[in-house]
Order: sequence, then C-alpha cells, then structure tokens
Amino acid sequence: MASFYSDMQAFRAWSVAGGASAAAGLGPAAAEAFEAVAAVRAGDADRAIATAESLRNRSVQVGLLALMMGSRNAAMQHYVQQRVVHDDALLRERYAGRTLLHAASGHGNLQMVEFLLKLGADPNAQDGGGHAPLYSLANEYRASGGGDVVRALVQSGANVNASDGVKHCTALHMAARRGEL
Repeated sequence: MASFYSDMQAFRAWSVAGGASAAAGLGPAAAEAFEAVAAVRAGDADRAIATAESLRNRSVQVGLLALMMGSRNAAMQHYVQQRVVHDDALLRERYAGRTLLHAASGHGNLQMVEFLLKLGADPNAQDGGGHAPLYSLANEYRASGGGDVVRALVQSGANVNASDGVKHCTALHMAARRGEL
C-alpha cells in the first residue's frame, strides 16, 4: 500500500510539474503509468486505453481502471466494463487496498456500481483502512444521486452498520460528518 501512495504522490508531482518532463527520470513502467493517468485526465480515451493495455502491474492496472471510472468518459467506462467481463479477477484485485467497487462507490457512479455488483463484487469488501464501499461513498462522493448508490449497495447485501477502520464510524456517521444528510 505504501508504494501506491508513493506512486500517487509522484503522479501529483508529475502533473503539477508539467507531465512528461517530470517523469523523464523514472523507469519505463512508471513513465507508462504516468502517460496513462495523463491521458485519462485529459479525456483522451484512445491514448488511455492503448497505454492501459501495455501495463503489466495488476495493481497499477486496477488503479487506472478506477481512475477511468471516475472520468465518466463513455469510451473509458466501456473499456473498464470489457476488461472486468473478460477478467473477473479484477473484481477482487486491489490497488492501495481498494477494489473497483470502492472506487465506483466513491465516485458515485451508479452504473458501474450496479455493473460490478451484478458480476459478483463484494459489497462488504474492506479496503486497507477497514472500510466497505458504502463508507467510500459516504466519505468521498459530494454530488446528488448518492442515495441511488446506497440503495444498490444495500440491496446487494452491504452492511449498513459496518464500523471498522480506525475511527469505527459507520457510513451514516461519515455522511453526517460531511454534512450530506
């Protein structure tokens, strides 16, 4: 998990520093990952997908798929769906301790949440901090429509009383703390 956070810090530094020039001193795999992230952020689906296809590290691949889900770009969403259908092990693969369902929930992406649940994603999977996807939704999502994602997760068996993690807060506690109620 520490390496992912280091990578994310590097991604941030890379994007702030101007992209490829900041990645020049990194190895080819890291430079490829940076290229993929830049393509997703730019909305360049063709470039993001082409780069994603060349990534070999599963955790990095899943992290990139999660980023693509958050982009709301139709081509990237379709690519994520195709990848997961052809490789359902991606449902259980982790990046920074999180699953794709944590990411889709955190993005408030109802379409992807329902899709992942239909394929068998665990609505009670815990991330590296001991939190379920419902918690990710309550803690990360800031727009309207979160109630539909809550319903989808609960109807699929999400434990609304789950209170793991450092603070032992439920998703409801987090939503209240964030002023979302």
